[in-house]
Amino acid sequence: MRPEGRFKEKCGIAGYPVQEMSGLIFAYLGPAPVPYLPRWEPLEWENAVRDIAITVLPCNWLQCQENSLDPVYVEWLHAYYGMWLQSQRQELLSRALAEQHHMDIGFDVFEHGIIKRRVLKGYTQEDDDWKYGHPILFLNILLVGNQMNSTLQFRVPMDDTHTYHISYYAWQSAPGSEMPRRQERVPYRYVPLKDDQGGYVTNVLFNQDYMAWMTQGEIADRTLEKLGESDKGIILFRKMLQEQMAIAEDGGDPMNVFRSEEAARNVRIGIEQVKFGDKKLFARYFPGEAGYSTDAELVDEVLATWDKVLTEV
Repeated sequence: MRPEGRFKEKCGIAGYPVQEMSGLIFAYLGPAPVPYLPRWEPLEWENAVRDIAITVLPCNWLQCQENSLDPVYVEWLHAYYGMWLQSQRQELLSRALAEQHHMDIGFDVFEHGIIKRRVLKGYTQEDDDWKYGHPILFLNILLVGNQMNSTLQFRVPMDDTHTYHISYYAWQSAPGSEMPRRQERVPYRYVPLKDDQGGYVTNVLFNQDYMAWMTQGEIADRTLEKLGESDKGIILFRKMLQEQMAIAEDGGDPMNVFRSEEAARNVRIGIEQVKFGDKKLFARYFPGEAGYSTDAELVDEVLATWDKVLTEV
């Protein structure tokens, strides 16, 4: 070997700029100049405790994201199927949904994606599920939650047939209250998709979603689909994809590319304050997917700060 040689200057590994935010590390793999990382509101909550759940799904990212534009599936997959499973947690969620059929659904394009809305039986367009709704953030993020907590789901394509799925949970203290104690670090866990017998884990909410996405195959065959009235959100999202790809091909910036630090700072997104008409539905910790947060006790302490608020509302 010749230390004075210049061969080493011809070798190297491609590197990408990375940035840490609230326990997650984001990498930018696009062309220069590097845009600013959007600070979605839940990532910026101050008096909050967080948890991260990770899994690799053997399917294309798009069938995960398109599912988020189908509000009615909640009624069928999580309510009816959840009732059939008879697990303790799903019974609780199913009681909130069992008699609440979808009477109307709606979708509105806004500057960061699409807001989806629903009216359940017994409710009106003045209730939060329609009045505020919750968004998909273009390109590959779903934001769900209420005034107490939120979940950002990132569907990151690894290749055509694998998706790196990150669920980012955050629970914030009630207005005017302080965090009971500070979180030392943001814990993370890997979510199992199958049980010891090789069957899909489906007794937890998001695992039911994973099962539904994976069983469509590695890449869903859309030549076989027949889109109906309840699929208008999917149709709208596909139209948005085509429009944004055309912008990028023409040299422009597609949606959610931020070129100023101010625009990317604490991007506020409205969501329902009361979910499914039940203000206490998520008032205690339960895992949204298989596994359990090592900071579950702290989560419950934070949620307990809402007890008085929920009683007074």
